[in-house]
Amino acid sequence: MNTILKSSAMAVAMLVAGLGSMSASAAENPMESVGIEHNLYLECLSLSKDQSESPLKRLVEECGYDPGMQTEEFVKKYHDLVNVDPETTLADRLATSSIKYTEYERSFFYRIDAVVATASSLEDANAKFAKLEQEAVENISPKTTGGRSVLATFSTLRHSLDYWSKAEAGSADTQSFQRRPWWIKLIVAVVDAYVTAEAGSGIGSAASTVAGWLLDLIFD
Repeated sequence: MNTILKSSAMAVAMLVAGLGSMSASAAENPMESVGIEHNLYLECLSLSKDQSESPLKRLVEECGYDPGMQTEEFVKKYHDLVNVDPETTLADRLATSSIKYTEYERSFFYRIDAVVATASSLEDANAKFAKLEQEAVENISPKTTGGRSVLATFSTLRHSLDYWSKAEAGSADTQSFQRRPWWIKLIVAVVDAYVTAEAGSGIGSAASTVAGWLLDLIFD
């Protein structure tokens, strides 16, 4: 598993170099590498042998994530963030955010909520997110914490949606996820994106693992 992440720097470089075929917002998003890294961790977690183990613990022990602290402390610190109700709106999540956003930066999270509430399909959601991301790339500065967070949110959102839309058939879990309603994939991707922007790529990936499981319990 660690091989996947030890080669992440090379993967990021190769993927960013190949962005010419992607949307303008993807090519221009200065936080593009965040979404790419997120998917590397997500792939590692999806291939984990023991899915019953805490995804935060697996993130460290199987995927090579360096939390900068003892694993037990790391799991305890981020347990609540990863295990939050996936249907909680971004507006509500922002109430406890440690990041200081400007009103304009904050507005992107409210508009993401609006897309989730009104999208008629994943394709519709992707198109609306692409317009929002383009606006963010053109108007948000990556020099501030809030600006980087917003841009990282869109990069992760796009990569996460792409991942779940093209989940590899080799994993029982991803096969199951492919059969879930499209809007569950959308909600999980939003959870991914928000947690990644708040706490980092690997933690966002761990959050998506929990979100998918919780939504299955609620809606099966």
